[in-house]
Amino acid sequence: MEQGAHSRGAPEHRGVRRGHLRRRDREPRELRQVGGLAHAGRSGVAGGGAAGAEGAPGDGAGPEDAAARELGARADAPREPGSGSVIRDALFKAVADDIDSDAPRLIFADHLTESGDPRGEFITLQCTPDKTRRQQLREAALLKKHGDAWFGDFKKWADRPYWYEGADWMEVKRGFLWGAFVRLGTRGTLKELFTHAPLLQRLRFEDERIEPVPQFEQLRVLHATYASADRLIRLINEGHARGLTTLILGREDRARHSFERPAANLAQHHALQRVELSHVNISAFAPELSVLHLTATPDTSEQVLSLPRKPLRELSLETRRFAPVHAIALGIDAPGLESLRLKIPTFDAGALEVLVDVSWPKLRSLELRYVGLGTNGAQLARWRAPLLERLDLQSAALSDGSVSAVLASPLMNSLQSLSLQGNHFTERGLAPLFARDAVPLRELDLRRTKLPDRAIDTLRAQFPGLDVKV
Repeated sequence: MEQGAHSRGAPEHRGVRRGHLRRRDREPRELRQVGGLAHAGRSGVAGGGAAGAEGAPGDGAGPEDAAARELGARADAPREPGSGSVIRDALFKAVADDIDSDAPRLIFADHLTESGDPRGEFITLQCTPDKTRRQQLREAALLKKHGDAWFGDFKKWADRPYWYEGADWMEVKRGFLWGAFVRLGTRGTLKELFTHAPLLQRLRFEDERIEPVPQFEQLRVLHATYASADRLIRLINEGHARGLTTLILGREDRARHSFERPAANLAQHHALQRVELSHVNISAFAPELSVLHLTATPDTSEQVLSLPRKPLRELSLETRRFAPVHAIALGIDAPGLESLRLKIPTFDAGALEVLVDVSWPKLRSLELRYVGLGTNGAQLARWRAPLLERLDLQSAALSDGSVSAVLASPLMNSLQSLSLQGNHFTERGLAPLFARDAVPLRELDLRRTKLPDRAIDTLRAQFPGLDVKV
């Protein structure tokens, strides 16, 4: 999850530091941001500032004007006399036009601060990296005091009408409402939603009423579940939302008819790097995709993994059965894969043989949860991953022989975290570990293993720096 209201903001200020913007330097920069105040009217900023209702596409009233109303028309956000409202609205338009940059936000924040608007300090704090504890507390205090005034109009759209750190339904980031979990229902349309939150970049739906709007292009994270997934797939296939970096699509059913429902074609989405699919089929990968989380039937997962693609950096696969054909399809990813997660009740022995015969030079995390390995788990000792740091074998039905093979394997030369939770082996399985004088292992999870207390006590005495979880 992204950081919420207490986010540290963007990692950099894109070359702008607030302390270096003296007053005599700021006004020319402000004018350059809006192309000169003489042209403000043509860009949708009239002399009346944010006043007026939302207009037709050609009348100069757009989402940036609505946001100006949000920030400027409230009693708690005093305006400057004269043309101050024009400057404010124009500076906000610069923020909306360069939505990923901190530079116009900091300039806008300076202007608000000089006008006596506490929102300016809040924006500056949220755009400050590596905040001190004092700055974090000040940021939280400002949000608590003014949050309802700044973001209260959006509450009717959120699935839950409040926010806090890490919240999914309303997320404040870099000074503005950045993400939300919405249910449109009878509350209105997407067009109206963006009028109240024009800088939204992360949106989660559980609603069929999704229509294409221009603001789809500013979204970076889009999450659609249940009935909204099919509708969103159609919009994606039509080329909408090409600025996405993360796409999450999920259906409630088990996709018995997944091939009869629309498949997502991601070939046009060049910015897309992370995709999470639950019972959703795809017909083409995004060119720069590096992270794939897939929950699907065996047939669908085989079809998806066999699609042409560049090697992945992270792969998570959850399906009912893992066959050799699935393992062969992963061969393209082995050279660059850093994290592999497989959650599969039935794991064919032949599939495991394929995986252990491949070299995984960059793999650092391997998770084989709820995989019925049994005695075949001993083959894991042959897994060629010299950089592996984390191995999670929770509830993998490991036998004593399988546990012993892993603990005696070269994998132990680099492992820092090992989970054997939920495997019913005996002390004999730990014999290779007892035979060692030292291990780089820092964490060993032995919960729900039914090992006797004496075995746990011996481990803790022999390896005092090892965190043994029971």
